Amino acid sequence: MTEMVPKSRLLREKTARKEAEKLLEQKSLELFNKNTALEALTQNLEKLVEERTAELVSARDAAMAASRAKSAFLANMSHEIRTPLTAVIGFAENIQAGIISEAEISDTIDTIIANSKHLFTILNEILDISKIESGQLEVEQIRFALEPIIIDLDSIFKPICQAKGLYFDLNIDSNLPKDVITDPTRVRQILMNLIGNAVKFTENGRISLNVKADQVAQQLTFQVIDTGIGMSEEQISKLFNAFSQADNSITRRYGGSGLGLTIAKELSALLNGDIRVESHPGQGSTFTFTVGCEAFFDTSLNHMTSVESMAPNSLKGSVLVVEDNEVNQELIAQHLKYLGIDFAIEGNGELGFQAALAGEYDIILMDIQMPVMDGKEAVKILRSVGYNKPIYAVTANVMSQDITEYRQIGFNGHIGKPINKKHFYSILCKYLQANTNDESSASEQFDYMAEARKKFFASLPGYKDTLLDACVSQNNHALNAILHQLKGLCGNFNLNELDALAKQAYHLSETGNLDAFALSEQLAAMIDATLTEFANEKNG
Repeated sequence: MTEMVPKSRLLREKTARKEAEKLLEQKSLELFNKNTALEALTQNLEKLVEERTAELVSARDAAMAASRAKSAFLANMSHEIRTPLTAVIGFAENIQAGIISEAEISDTIDTIIANSKHLFTILNEILDISKIESGQLEVEQIRFALEPIIIDLDSIFKPICQAKGLYFDLNIDSNLPKDVITDPTRVRQILMNLIGNAVKFTENGRISLNVKADQVAQQLTFQVIDTGIGMSEEQISKLFNAFSQADNSITRRYGGSGLGLTIAKELSALLNGDIRVESHPGQGSTFTFTVGCEAFFDTSLNHMTSVESMAPNSLKGSVLVVEDNEVNQELIAQHLKYLGIDFAIEGNGELGFQAALAGEYDIILMDIQMPVMDGKEAVKILRSVGYNKPIYAVTANVMSQDITEYRQIGFNGHIGKPINKKHFYSILCKYLQANTNDESSASEQFDYMAEARKKFFASLPGYKDTLLDACVSQNNHALNAILHQLKGLCGNFNLNELDALAKQAYHLSETGNLDAFALSEQLAAMIDATLTEFANEKNG
């Protein structure tokens, strides 16, 4: 007989089974959830690994690209530095060894100096980019006259463009302020770079500089427009990268460090502005540079127009002119006579130094290259003995490195040759007083300038003969000296073709390029033609 299981036992077993099933279901669910979480974690980890791997690959590619760019930059810098350095060391060693004759030493030294200046420019760019990368580059906020910077750019680039057969246009907003507050040195540096690039990459057509002022936004806008080779979108995307240019072929064809635009872009940001570019291949480029200004001054008048239309005898004061060239002496004298200013003239730096200490002058206008003692040496001595009156360099050497050197020596600024009347008058207005007592006829100016022009044309045959003598004897030192005088003088009397050719020949002569002699012979022939025209004009 089968023994009956008690109901209580069956109930306990049933309850235990249900609890076991419930526990198993709970554990299964926990296991499922943990497995699901583990799968999600695994997938997330795989995704993170993929993303990190992609980031590392991207970083590696960027590092490799940067490394290649820096390698290309260093290779280019090696070439840019070694080329002039080879000339400096080689010619210096030849002088030391006695290989260079006495007659050739002066020309050789000129070549050494020209190549050294090129090295100086490259080193300045490298130092600027180094300061930018370390966050140590600073800008100033000072009040200055905007007009002289614009006029300087016009006087520098117009002859360069003419020498290349290009037109240079300067278009200025009628509301341009007289003074602004920002960094004049950096503004000029950026514009020199932008316009210099436009000239470099343009073979035909024109370069335009447009200057506008927004009084409400307190912002200046400079547009540099060219009709040059242009750029693609890909090239534009690389344009402001350090250690690179838009295309490696550009470096090979045109040279350069590849740092200029990077520095310009960074500087524009420090000046509360920006640089933007629009370009298409074969259709030229437009660079727009904006700079924020803390304040504008005298925006109610067009200062450039008012300066140019100054009346006779409108200023009073005393000026010392230190200049060795008689035609330049006459030209500056006529401007000063027209304005009613007292002046004295000395023919070299030593006499100028002595006159400055002996007299009372409001401003000194000092030529750079003179016999006995040059202008730079005279200014160094004057500043060393405590002379604190303003001294301006009057010179045809107006490259950025020259201007930087003049200021370091002790010049307050510079006036370029050929002399721009508006700029010249604006400098005089800064240091001389207005004269409201004298009334004179403006016709006096015509008589003064006619006399200066007459003297210049009387001296041209002598310049031509000296030029041809230097060509016949292949004397580069003598050629360089006469070209230095002609390149400033011709522009003073609006003989722009002569001026442009003289500048081109002078730059070749500075580097010892023999093509300077052929260009100088062309210049002599052009002088002959100009003299014939002048004689016909006089007789007619």
